[in-house]
Amino acid sequence: MTKKIWGGILVILIIISLFIAAQSIATKADYINNDFLVFWLAGYSNWVDIDPYNASDWINARIQFGSENIPEPEFLYPLPLAVFLAPLGLLNLHQAFTMWVFLSACLIIISISIILRFGKTHPQIIYLAIPFLLFSPLFPPTLITLFLGQLSAVLLLFASLAIYFWQQRKWFWGGFFIAFFTLKPSIGLPLLALTTLWLLNKKQFKAISGIISASLLLLIIGLIKDPLWISKYLAIGSNKISNTFGFSPTIWGISGLSCDFDTSCTIIFGLIGILTFLAINIWLLFKWKDASLSLEYGQILIVSLLSAPYLWPYDQLLLLIPIFLGLITLIHQGFSPIKTILIFILISFFAIGLGLTANILEHPHENLYVLLSIIVWGMNTWILYRVNIEKRSSAHSEKSEINLLTRG
Repeated sequence: MTKKIWGGILVILIIISLFIAAQSIATKADYINNDFLVFWLAGYSNWVDIDPYNASDWINARIQFGSENIPEPEFLYPLPLAVFLAPLGLLNLHQAFTMWVFLSACLIIISISIILRFGKTHPQIIYLAIPFLLFSPLFPPTLITLFLGQLSAVLLLFASLAIYFWQQRKWFWGGFFIAFFTLKPSIGLPLLALTTLWLLNKKQFKAISGIISASLLLLIIGLIKDPLWISKYLAIGSNKISNTFGFSPTIWGISGLSCDFDTSCTIIFGLIGILTFLAINIWLLFKWKDASLSLEYGQILIVSLLSAPYLWPYDQLLLLIPIFLGLITLIHQGFSPIKTILIFILISFFAIGLGLTANILEHPHENLYVLLSIIVWGMNTWILYRVNIEKRSSAHSEKSEINLLTRG
């Protein structure tokens, strides 16, 4: 009973601390000119006569609320997202941003808690919980997500739930939650394509039916709001890619940087790089298909981020999943909690160093952050290899014992 009381007190203190932090961020962030205005305005459009896919409506609304920065003339996300954001539109901008930051922080903590459940059978996992939560703000995508009011924390939760349900062999629900990545197609489309191939290889058709069910649900929600939303969205969807292609922390970004952002060169070398990278990872996942379900999907997340047509450093918040899953696996393999915590801190400082380097070099784009995804990919691949070797050795030992018993 005492533990429950202290646990309840701890939860209340965390909630109060997060709300105070959210208020502090809200006083410092320029939410009128950053990404959050896009999401708030999308929610607000449900309550007024604003078509988020109409350039005139969208630009006038941004100007009305004092925005001096109008990077895109329309809402560049699928319409169902605007429907889900409708509650935000009932609050004024400051209140909405504060609540959004608070909610995002809560979702990050919940996601980390879900991931930590993968190691609950190991007695030392408890020593990772508080350090992981305390040091997560050191990981640059965390603070970038909170200060810009981005969507990444929501996607982090969906991915965490999907992996958790798949680990529990509840394949339909894992597929259902991962389908919500369609709300951010730049990441969602490559992720769902790779996920579908992975699930087909595992013959998990229930998971695929979950993806289809959730996708149809989202489609219907959008059609109820606006029967023409798909054609409107497709008409403007290519604008973002054309404006940002080759300037983000992906393989396409590496190609763009190497080609001095020449479009033809970027496409040719980017395509070669993407196909080579995908072939390597598909081969590795097929070869190590029985190593670890959670690590396999962590690998798919990383590959999707590196293969996306465009993304930004806040999208790399999803890397927390393969990082934490990998570190939990190392604990099970005999690594001490201190070593695993240090690895996470080193990765975080490496990411901070990338940002500082870009500022020192006055680098105008965010391509350098691709090195963060590459480092995490390398770590996850190494851990997958270790798990595969461990399982093969265990299987060989069992086979030898059976042979000895048979001979006896």
